[in-house]
Amino acid sequence: MSCSDTGRTPRVQRPDCVKVENYPPVPLCELCAQCRSIFENQPVFSRVSPHDDSYRSAVCGHHQTEDVLREAASACVICQLLLESFTAMTIHDAQGEHRVSLADGLCCWVRLSSSADIALTFFATSVGKWEASSPSALIRLDPVSWSISELDEQMPAEALISRTTGSHRSLELAKHWLQKCEQHSVCRHPVPGSDSVPGRRILIWKDDRKLKARVCWKPPIATKYATLSHRWGRVPAVRLLLSNARELFEEIPIPRLEQVFQDAISVTWELGLRYLWIDTLCIFQDSPWDWTAQSRNMGAIYMNAACNIAAASPSSGGLFSTRDPFLHFSPHLFLDWNDIDLCQTGKPEPLRGFYTLRDSAGWSANVTKAGLNQRGWVSQERELSPCILTFTPRQVYWRCGELHACESFPNGIPGTETYHITYTTRSFRDLLKENAPPDEVVRFWYGFVSRYSATVLTQKRDRIPAAFGMAQALSGLMPENVFLAGLWESHLAESLLWRTRELDDPGRVTVLADFQLPSWSWASLDCRVVCDAHKIWGDSRLVATVVEDGVTMLSEDDTEHSPFVLCNRLRITGQLSGLTDTLSRATNADGIHPFKLHPDIPDPTVLASQFANLPEQPVLAQHDKIQVRKISRQTLLLPILVFDHFNTVMGLLVNPLEAGGQVFSRAGTFEVSLPDKSEPRHVFRLLSGTGGELESEEKVETEKVFHLL
Repeated sequence: MSCSDTGRTPRVQRPDCVKVENYPPVPLCELCAQCRSIFENQPVFSRVSPHDDSYRSAVCGHHQTEDVLREAASACVICQLLLESFTAMTIHDAQGEHRVSLADGLCCWVRLSSSADIALTFFATSVGKWEASSPSALIRLDPVSWSISELDEQMPAEALISRTTGSHRSLELAKHWLQKCEQHSVCRHPVPGSDSVPGRRILIWKDDRKLKARVCWKPPIATKYATLSHRWGRVPAVRLLLSNARELFEEIPIPRLEQVFQDAISVTWELGLRYLWIDTLCIFQDSPWDWTAQSRNMGAIYMNAACNIAAASPSSGGLFSTRDPFLHFSPHLFLDWNDIDLCQTGKPEPLRGFYTLRDSAGWSANVTKAGLNQRGWVSQERELSPCILTFTPRQVYWRCGELHACESFPNGIPGTETYHITYTTRSFRDLLKENAPPDEVVRFWYGFVSRYSATVLTQKRDRIPAAFGMAQALSGLMPENVFLAGLWESHLAESLLWRTRELDDPGRVTVLADFQLPSWSWASLDCRVVCDAHKIWGDSRLVATVVEDGVTMLSEDDTEHSPFVLCNRLRITGQLSGLTDTLSRATNADGIHPFKLHPDIPDPTVLASQFANLPEQPVLAQHDKIQVRKISRQTLLLPILVFDHFNTVMGLLVNPLEAGGQVFSRAGTFEVSLPDKSEPRHVFRLLSGTGGELESEEKVETEKVFHLL
């Protein structure tokens, strides 16, 4: 019950009062005079609304220009966070997409809940009146006790001021997280059908207090090992080759290794592990046969590891970064507000104690958006590993099935930030924990594909192989299902409805014409795709049948292409209608039609004309894999799914590959919705061009059998 309802002053919930004599010394962060004034000047709070149990101060000014903010950011942790946040922001308005202007500086206010949750909201002065949709940066203040681990209380004071991510505290904390994770049932849940381990690993030992290492052939199966995720840069000076295998099996020259490899060996040792797997040192780099064999096992390698070490820094650097501990790491401040009278009853209470600043976008900026995690192969590495230790320039982050933490918050990252880490997407370990049914597993796969397709691959032929480990892991949860060129046989028809996300940038869509990938596979295009039809499968029904018809696995000796890609031809039974005729019937006097068309290869000129001027195109040869993906006057509509509740039909755009219309190539997808009072059968009548009432809404004309390549 709120204080306005009772007339009583609420008891302000204070954080744990930190007494310096009872806690290790807490380094206070560096703040500029402008930011210090926010905490030194006593704010006056007023209630946000009668129904809101929070209070807000008046808007106050901050730095008046971007230049002043930039200058202050070199010595102020808050200004640095603000500059990074606003520099990364873009807004969409009448002028198009552009950066948020900081020419007139920033404003801010303080928000305080009756439970003493404190947040600072900063917004650009140029925005004028702030609204919920206005671009803003949020910085929270958490009780300092949240940022002190049980390990900190046992360390000498000087160890807490950590000037590098490779410090004693950082590595001890990492070992502590791993030991906790090994007790988590979720993290160590066995994965069906994934008991294989890498045949080669790096053995690490100490000799005369120096770390030594060698490539170990067929180490003991039961031994625990770490894996390394890193960005490929220049060709490493030392890598496993047929010519130097004997040397590396004897001993690896650690000083000659890339710095990130040297650091990974050190971290593995500090974690208490004695084996490490690094791709360039455990796979023969000059043997396509070995790459094929090992990459098939990539998913299991990461799934069965004790820990994945991730290097989020650029490829030229190592794992460890130096930092200003008072600017970059665990920024603490002391708050001393003596007269906080939230309900204005004349009975103020003090709010006093040490707090830790938390950037609400910290995980996203330092981990999710790190260059490493934009690489294609890393997607499945992160998803399948039971736990990930990520080294960023700012600090070390930890993620496992039960804990998301960092050096600033070693006991767990508090507040809403963990929502974006944990709950926006389900994890592979969630599927294991819940013993998820096949429908849920397939939904998870297409969510993964939507994220994975936005990443970058150096070798475009790896489009399927770089995700195949994930597919292998999921096949263990649904052993009766068949993986067909990136799609699952159990949901084949609805899975065809993926679409590109590049309508605003058609130049980013590339047809991978050099590889044996069918047009109906999302992997046949090098671009971002979205597979969201799976979100509403439960409220849909199929109006076409799709089965595989002719499956050929590429030879294992064919190293020019992926050995995982299934070259498939689909046999479809459904109804076809002409695109141009249908659009003509559906367009009203104002030139508007209810169709949403998503061509695989967007054509800006066609899009601008609302598909009114589609080009003529002759029947095309199958081998011309680029032209066959473009929509034209020969393009046809193929309904796949009906959503009765939404009165919507979704389907494919297809192009004929031969006269007679028996063989087709995919050209995109479409969606059509009619007003609420209409019925799905009216959509089918629109597609077929028939009039009058229909006896069967599923069959407006004789279904045809054809093939999709």
